[in-house]
Amino acid sequence: MDVRARPGPTFVGRGRELAVLAGHLRHVLTGRPQVVVVEGDPGSGKTALVQEFLDRLDPGAVVLRASGEEAEEAVTYGVVEQLLRAAREPEGPAAPRPLDEPPAVGAVLLALLDRIRGRGAPVVVVVDDAHWADLASVQALVFALRRLGADEVLTLVATRPHDGGRTDRLRVLAAGERGVALRLGGLEVGEVVALGRALGKGELPPAAARRLLAHTGGVPLHVRALFDEVDPAVMRSVDRPLPSPVSYAVLVLGRLSQCPPATRALVAAAAVLGPHCRFADAVALAGGDGVAAVSPAVSAGLLTAGSSPDGATLTFPHALVRAAV
Repeated sequence: MDVRARPGPTFVGRGRELAVLAGHLRHVLTGRPQVVVVEGDPGSGKTALVQEFLDRLDPGAVVLRASGEEAEEAVTYGVVEQLLRAAREPEGPAAPRPLDEPPAVGAVLLALLDRIRGRGAPVVVVVDDAHWADLASVQALVFALRRLGADEVLTLVATRPHDGGRTDRLRVLAAGERGVALRLGGLEVGEVVALGRALGKGELPPAAARRLLAHTGGVPLHVRALFDEVDPAVMRSVDRPLPSPVSYAVLVLGRLSQCPPATRALVAAAAVLGPHCRFADAVALAGGDGVAAVSPAVSAGLLTAGSSPDGATLTFPHALVRAAV
């Protein structure tokens, strides 16, 4: 079995990452189970990368897929139950009970993987949004994965870099010869151009692509949103300002609305002055007590405070935050 080239219609780039996943699949096919932790910030394309990899798999592979959900992270064994259901065994094991111990549930998962492997099919276990997976499921999964022998099992775990330690034990399994932690960064200039072309938005000039890359940090979710929401003439320009994606702006303005009036005025003044400004200049433009106003803005993630030879400074943590304001 191998990974076949069947790219999705709007998936671009990530050639290095797909090659890494394919390499670990080859290890699996020689009887060496592997764990790959795909980590990236929200919108970085973790789910899209995993889906693209799955779409390229030979149909002989068995995929067991589950995902965490913020509203369900307190549901004990919620992720394990999804994996058991994904196996579609008519006489399969019953869903685990909340009081069951993780080793016992892990043994059920291990037996399931053994049965599937007994049919001669390699297995790909996927846990998406693992930063929201229930802790009991993670513990049971670790128990099962630690006991795999020469089994053709590839486990893909998609999570955020800072998940409160929820996937730490899975990261340990993804070390050395047993796997890898794969960090997703932003898209590159050529990939931004290719994405616009794939979305039917025409050919973005390199200078405009570099501007879009700097504005979004190359986050695929934001790049795609701006292609969808912004007039193509504005996208191709290097002079007209780019907005924040609507969904991102709603989040930013929601945080801003929770701040005191003086803080809102200070943040608005800083946005007028640019990505970086002197604290004194923002206070002069906003009026009021700037010292009292800056702390809520920093706590809300709207501004960062610093210093320079010219005095205290204010900086927007991301260009999209300033654009939203």
